[in-house]
Amino acid sequence: MLPLQTNNDLVNKYLPEIFENEASGIIQDIMATPALIAGFMMAEEEEIHRVKEYVRNIFVEMYRGRNITVNVICDGDTLVGYSLIFIHNDKNIAAYCHKIFVYKPYRNKGLGSALVKQVLNQTNGLGLICQHNLVPFYEKLGMKYAQDFFLPENTNFDILGSIYNGLAVVTYKVVNLSSTPVFILNDEDAKEIIKLLVNK
Repeated sequence: MLPLQTNNDLVNKYLPEIFENEASGIIQDIMATPALIAGFMMAEEEEIHRVKEYVRNIFVEMYRGRNITVNVICDGDTLVGYSLIFIHNDKNIAAYCHKIFVYKPYRNKGLGSALVKQVLNQTNGLGLICQHNLVPFYEKLGMKYAQDFFLPENTNFDILGSIYNGLAVVTYKVVNLSSTPVFILNDEDAKEIIKLLVNK
């Protein structure tokens, strides 16, 4: 099996690719939301690039602020997979695993499991949200299904909330679910994205 790497120089080498991949994935998720679908349908490449840069810069700023831990798996000079964990400054709040990702040619080789195990070893408590069909995968690695995912009860997620429907919360050593933060684009982000799409 390919070794996991946490070496800062190696991680920094792949950060642009990782954050680009994450921004592209998030854009795919939000393109179909009712409030943004028309803007994306009429957007030109330049506007979509600006949105991608906006999302990518969120990750960059969080990484610079030491709120993201990144692990990578490489095959020579090729990035094979990675994990992104959001770490809260308050140690009483569990970490949040935003992503376990392995590129298609390297899937079904145990690398995703290795990334999860590495993440679990780095934290005292962890939460993540996922599709229900992935819950058995995480349970096999020592995590447990906690509940269906519900957005916080406030008005900050009216625009983008639909992309989080039908997800499950899976945890590891978490007693209080409210102690698990979730990285979610909120309405303020959605308004900025709308501006980027309509400003030619």
